[in-house]
Amino acid sequence: MQTTGPHHTKRPTPHNPLKKRPYPCSSKIGRPLPVCADISVNAQPQTRARVEEIDSAAKTAYAAFLQSRRDSGDWPGAIPVEAGATYLGEQIALAITQRAAGEDRARIREMLGLAFSVFFRP
Repeated sequence: MQTTGPHHTKRPTPHNPLKKRPYPCSSKIGRPLPVCADISVNAQPQTRARVEEIDSAAKTAYAAFLQSRRDSGDWPGAIPVEAGATYLGEQIALAITQRAAGEDRARIREMLGLAFSVFFRP
């Protein structure tokens, strides 16, 4: 393709929405979003429904895990199981987003350790 002269045409570049955003999974104003939230905003109805189904299944699994820890006495805290499951899901989503953004794995692991410390015995 000729690229000189007054009437040259450039090849269109493939659309990459992540390239234009300051953070791979962020809103248009630059705030980080959980990976699934960013996908579901622009998704077709079937895709959005599937993302919501996966999120719901994950929260159910987190709640079952926390309830089993509470029943065995490994998690004696006063935090309600549903609140703990939501918190756990949000922390995992944040870690996935940070990893996708290329943040240091050791730092992410350190922050997850701090975030999850609420689930350990004192």
